[in-house]
Amino acid sequence: STQSTWDHQLVGMGDSDGLLQILSNDEGTSATFILHHEDHTLGNAVRYVMARKPSVVFCGYTLPHPAEDKLNLRLQTDGKNVANTLFEGLEDLKSMCAIIQSKFLKAVNLASQKMEVSS
Repeated sequence: STQSTWDHQLVGMGDSDGLLQILSNDEGTSATFILHHEDHTLGNAVRYVMARKPSVVFCGYTLPHPAEDKLNLRLQTDGKNVANTLFEGLEDLKSMCAIIQSKFLKAVNLASQKMEVSS
């Protein structure tokens, strides 16, 4: 199939390259997402969340070279739109992070209260 390319700037950070480039096939079921200014922290978390989605056939990422400040995320679905699948996965990851943050803050508050009582 013919390769087509779209460039999207999701969040302006002053760079002309943008933060996200999408290289996709014409069917829209597989794509490589190039995320600028990201590393293993986001790559592994996104890969984990995407691999758990039933419509995802393949998900993997690479950091092309230590001198390059970008992450290549490859995603293939069983027919579902690949961009929508990624954005759903990112929303899932955002929700997971919110839950973890909430539980962490509750634990910190509880520990602080226990330390105040014991002093």
